[in-house]
Amino acid sequence: AIRYTLDGSPPGNSSPIYAAPLLLKKTTEVKAILTLEGWPDSPVSSRTFARARYPVKSTKLSARPNEKYPGSGTKTLYDGKKGSNVFSDGAWLGYFAENLTVTADLGQAEAVKGVTIGVLSDFNSYIHPPTAIEVAISVDGKNFGDYTRKDISIPEQLTEAHVQNHYLAVNATEKVRFLKIR
Repeated sequence: AIRYTLDGSPPGNSSPIYAAPLLLKKTTEVKAILTLEGWPDSPVSSRTFARARYPVKSTKLSARPNEKYPGSGTKTLYDGKKGSNVFSDGAWLGYFAENLTVTADLGQAEAVKGVTIGVLSDFNSYIHPPTAIEVAISVDGKNFGDYTRKDISIPEQLTEAHVQNHYLAVNATEKVRFLKIR
C-alpha cells in the first residue's frame, strides 16, 4: 500500500492509504512510502505541489540563457508548465557559470505569502542546482527588502535527473507587486 501525509510529517503504518487522486487546495508537501507486509518500508518520497495564486505578468532576467537551453524565452519561468526530468524538453532555461537574477512583475500589488521555485538537477549532464535561493519583495520595483533565503544542500553522490520544488515563505507586511529572485 502507498501511505502518505500532507502535513510534513513522515508517513508510517497509521498514515492514510492512497486510494484515489488527492485534491490539494494550497501549496502542500506530500510525503509517501510504500508498505508491504513482511517487507521493510520504502524510503520516504517527498514532492511539493505549488498552488499558483497570482500570475506573473512579465519578468526581467539579469542574463540571457545559454543558447543551448533557451526554453521558450522568459515566459518559460511563468507559463504554468512544469519542466520534466529531461533538460532538452524546452521547458527549462539553462545557464553556464553565471548566477541568474529574475525580477517578476505581478502587474498589481498582491498579498504574497510565498514563492515556489522549480530547479532541475541532472549530474550526469552536468546540470547542478543552485546552492541557495533568495527572494526579495518590492512595491515599486526599485526598492527591494525583506530578503528570504533558502540554502540548498547538494548531494555528495550522483543522483538521477530530478526536479526539486523549493518553497520560500515571504514575510510581507503589505501587498507587493515585484519579486526579485536570485
